[in-house]
Amino acid sequence: MNRKISLLSRSVSIILNVFMGLILFQIVYFMYFVFSDTSFELDTQLPNGIMTILSFGRQSGEIDQTLVGTLNIIVSFSLLFTTLIGYFIVSKLFSDMAKSEVPFKNFQVKKIYILSILSLICFLILTVLPNILYAVFLEGTYVQVNVDGGLLLLSIIFYTLAEIFKYGESLQKDVDETL
Repeated sequence: MNRKISLLSRSVSIILNVFMGLILFQIVYFMYFVFSDTSFELDTQLPNGIMTILSFGRQSGEIDQTLVGTLNIIVSFSLLFTTLIGYFIVSKLFSDMAKSEVPFKNFQVKKIYILSILSLICFLILTVLPNILYAVFLEGTYVQVNVDGGLLLLSIIFYTLAEIFKYGESLQKDVDETL
């Protein structure tokens, strides 16, 4: 493989490993405060993505903000764990590319497909999970819809890249068989 691509792949893999360490630290930090007697303010707002294209909410009755904050922490932990898995897969993808002679391998295509599915899961976590948790744990009517277009777009981009890599794999196989 091209030396420049190999070096870039190793660099991206190292950077992603650092990000995974930071996410793990954040998870441990939040868990310490959630499960210890230390008091802290619960954030009752879900983070909006860069490309939030639709966000609205409606409620009737009084809502316990501490419970809402706790439910939002559950959603945030779900997103953090999904993101951690995604970073791990991307890190392995670039690490394997750095070691391989050709980037178009079947296991690389599968990893990119998995990234597409993980992005879609993150989209569903932000869109569906809060409403399920609110419906189960909160009295009264509470509806909040967040549609993060960035995560949906990312899922489509990863799927498209997987298809491109799949096509590249078939071309690589043809070239290898011809020679």
